[in-house]
Amino acid sequence: LEQQWTRYLHFGMGDRDPKVRSAVFAVLHDLLRDDPNVPAQIVAALIEHSKPKILARCHDVDPAVGAAAVRCVSSIAAREMLAESEYDPVIDLVWDSDAQRRVEAAAFISRFVLTEDILDYPTKNGPHSGGLMPTGAGGGAVARRRVTMLLQFLVEYSEGHFRLVD
Repeated sequence: LEQQWTRYLHFGMGDRDPKVRSAVFAVLHDLLRDDPNVPAQIVAALIEHSKPKILARCHDVDPAVGAAAVRCVSSIAAREMLAESEYDPVIDLVWDSDAQRRVEAAAFISRFVLTEDILDYPTKNGPHSGGLMPTGAGGGAVARRRVTMLLQFLVEYSEGHFRLVD
């Protein structure tokens, strides 16, 4: 990834047109996934240089851009290049008024915040289309464990968003 190409990528992240920004984040998401054709050290340099802009775009005025940016942040976290202190802006999106951002934030929380991924994912569509109810073995016990983790998350992170009653 040449420096000039990276510069164009950053220009695209700040473009006025939300469709352009969404397209840039879609391309970036593809780059951030484990692509054997792209050397890991080049991707790491791109992440370190772009991460603040990507995190900021999670709160883009256009919900589709914000959701696409959250998918990129999930890819960064999967590469273990996201500090825990950088999780909060994404976690806060689970309370967002837009459903696209909430879905992506929920998938992020499930994969990187909870002790086990509580969503079952259709293999065809990837992590952003999961459901809470188990589709595999374990049934009721797995569902209870997942609901317990979800409730613990709500108690810990809902401050300022909801008032929980004992």
